[in-house]
Amino acid sequence: MKFADYAALPGWNWSVIKRIEDSPKHADHYKRTKDSGDTASRAGLRANHCAILEGPEALAAQFPVYPGKVRRGKAYDAWRAEQPEDCTPLLDRDHKIAVAIGKAVRDDPHAGPWVRDGFPEHVIEWVDAVTGLPCKLRLDYLTSTSSYSWAVTEVKSITSIAGYSVSSLVSRNKWDGQIAHYVDGVRAAAREGRLPGQMYPSPDPIIDARLIVVETGPVHDVGVFRLHNDEEGDALRVGAEYRAELLGKLKDAIGRGEWGGRYHEAGEQVLELQDWRKGLDDIETDVPDGEWQEL
Repeated sequence: MKFADYAALPGWNWSVIKRIEDSPKHADHYKRTKDSGDTASRAGLRANHCAILEGPEALAAQFPVYPGKVRRGKAYDAWRAEQPEDCTPLLDRDHKIAVAIGKAVRDDPHAGPWVRDGFPEHVIEWVDAVTGLPCKLRLDYLTSTSSYSWAVTEVKSITSIAGYSVSSLVSRNKWDGQIAHYVDGVRAAAREGRLPGQMYPSPDPIIDARLIVVETGPVHDVGVFRLHNDEEGDALRVGAEYRAELLGKLKDAIGRGEWGGRYHEAGEQVLELQDWRKGLDDIETDVPDGEWQEL
């Protein structure tokens, strides 16, 4: 399914749900506002994803390489008119980066199996069991591991795959909540027998979740991080609780019909300065020695 078709589906996706943390006004705005358009950066990220999730042949078909130096001018317009309307042209340098990143992930012995023999950018619609809100998702990769178990895989391109960097990015960007949203959708679809190739409903499906990270720099190092909800880790539990909290706020806003801003109810706030501005230099951090990363 093309992204435009997915975007037109009813239901709450994670990109909008997470905005309720800022305020109902933010969530309502992003729900009603169409995408602002394509950019070279977005095209590059999509190309990376295509190379990882679908391979070099799909990359070549969907992202043809323009032989010039810039994507503008009469020469570019003439070349573009000869290409498929729904393709995204890339410059040679961006194409080479996408090829390298795709190869790094697909050839990696730990990451590769989770982006092959499955279903890339799979779309699911379902109703959240607790709030009754219609939800939707478009996850990076879905793999069937048995007749009653599936693997959810999310892929991110980042600066460093060092453990502390990944943990920091997941915590800051709430990717645990995003993946928990995907797990809930896959579980709901499995219980109804709606997953690809599923012969019959699975009342108690097993859903694994993984985050594949690949460095955008020339090394393109790859890491795989599994999200647990057991004695080995609690990332998935934390993400699920965070998602449930946001959906509760969203249901409340819908029920009241009020989409106020961050301080709509609280009103005036007391300005609190940052500690460094108040001269408090001895600020402790929980960053282990030698673990600072450039993000």
